[in-house]
Amino acid sequence: WQVVDEPVVNKHIPDLETLEAIVSQRCAQLADDRQTLKGRAGFHWWPPIANAS
Repeated sequence: WQVVDEPVVNKHIPDLETLEAIVSQRCAQLADDRQTLKGRAGFHWWPPIANAS
């Protein structure tokens, strides 16, 4: 959740719809940049990503 929460940390979000829009946009950004997530999930037991470059 840390990478998803980055755009909303310590900010006032006026309503649930706005929060949902911000989190949805962040998830879309992260889906395009898989290296960010891969680096954060570096558990020794985590299975390797198939065809990772």
